[in-house]
Amino acid sequence: MGSESNSRLLRLAVDVSDDRLQAWIRLCDPDDPESPVEDEIIVTLKEAQIVVSDAVREKINDFISWIQDAEDRSERFLIAEGQSPVDGKDGEFLLDESLKRRESDPEDDAPVDYHTFNTIVTVDEDAPIGKVMPVVPGKNGIDVHGKSIEPTRRPVQVQLDSTVRNSNDDPAVVIANIPGKIVCEGNTLSIDEVVTIRGDVDFECGNIDASTDVAVIGTILDQFKVESKKSISVRGAIQAAEVKAEGDVIVRGGIIGQGKGRVTARGRVVAKFVAEAIIEADGDITITKEVMNSRVHCRGKLTLRRGAVIGGEVYAREGASVAAIGSEASVPTSVIVGIDPVVLSQADQITKECKDKLKVVERIRESVQPLMANLKRLTPAQKEQATELLFSADSMAAEISEAEARRDQMIEDSRATNPPTIAVSKTVYAGTRVRIGRRHVLFRNELKGPVKIEERKVEGGATEFVAISQASGSVSVLKSADVVDDEVVETGAASEGAE
Repeated sequence: MGSESNSRLLRLAVDVSDDRLQAWIRLCDPDDPESPVEDEIIVTLKEAQIVVSDAVREKINDFISWIQDAEDRSERFLIAEGQSPVDGKDGEFLLDESLKRRESDPEDDAPVDYHTFNTIVTVDEDAPIGKVMPVVPGKNGIDVHGKSIEPTRRPVQVQLDSTVRNSNDDPAVVIANIPGKIVCEGNTLSIDEVVTIRGDVDFECGNIDASTDVAVIGTILDQFKVESKKSISVRGAIQAAEVKAEGDVIVRGGIIGQGKGRVTARGRVVAKFVAEAIIEADGDITITKEVMNSRVHCRGKLTLRRGAVIGGEVYAREGASVAAIGSEASVPTSVIVGIDPVVLSQADQITKECKDKLKVVERIRESVQPLMANLKRLTPAQKEQATELLFSADSMAAEISEAEARRDQMIEDSRATNPPTIAVSKTVYAGTRVRIGRRHVLFRNELKGPVKIEERKVEGGATEFVAISQASGSVSVLKSADVVDDEVVETGAASEGAE
């Protein structure tokens, strides 16, 4: 609570909030039967240096009426309010409309905004890139004492570094001093140099290994390599090439790997379609149309809202949202979410090795125990040997504990942020295998969507695979199987659409 002021008559007191924006009045003696009058209240407020405005005078009348009818006269009454200061608005950079990429897939109605996917938008030297809007000043507030309160922060103007300049014709317009990518970080606007390939990545330009962003206007052809410590943007397609980025990989066309191409990104991967390729991403993977006969691995979420996964294997730790899985021809297709099966396999191997070591530790301790029980009868050589054996057993036990802790942490790091699900808007075809963690289900018949597949506890407390109809809300238990050491052990209950 802020300050407190008492009148000379000690009948009324005023409390002021710490921010000086509110003041309350109260009776010093709640049992005092005499109600205060207007003049007495005004004197008390002035003693507390509260500005008695017209609004406060209205509050005084409200207080008098309230105190006469109040059941609890110990409560305080809000008598005055100040006006909070208003923070100003920072300066803002507005990208030139000509640079805002609003692409549309010619075979689909839904637009694909590649600009929001962090596509590398490059500009030429001396090209206008946008406008810098000035700051909007803040407004001072006023406290209950009538004193001014300044805003908590001053608005910040956008700063231009040496790679950009203001236009002579219109100072609000910003011009690029060098070719590259527009970057606005914090309150500083600049141009980052970008390796721009005006055509294809082919024999003319050769392989690329860049420390900056890479923008390929054409296509990355077979057997070429493109690496970047930032992001890679490809306006055409990626063929059977090797592409690796520390940031995102954004492809306007498709990724046609021909069984040899590989795309790896520490960030996201976005493409129109993927065929016979290996795709790895630490972030999300978003595909417009389809993924065919490929191996896709992402630690984020896989999204093909209008597309299908046909053939191959797809892993998405955080879950998947697709239109269809498999095909009418029952092409074997696998979709895996949750903990990475590779991590589970490694964890199982560690568990097996720990069990083997534990058996050795137990045998050593069993053999040494009788000797330690008769320590006085042992020769010095026998005592030394027994001590060495126990030390060996203790060291091995410590190794087991460290390995188990490493295994547990490895599994924990591979868990999804939330329970992973597979959402299918159209069809799960026969031949599709869905796996979550250590369990899987093989579909022998079609399962119509929209449906969501997940693990959940069912009646009886068991955890089962279920298919939840997004239309009716009905829940069907699927016949699932445990996967142990890559071997399938049948469990679960039968259900329509599943084995």
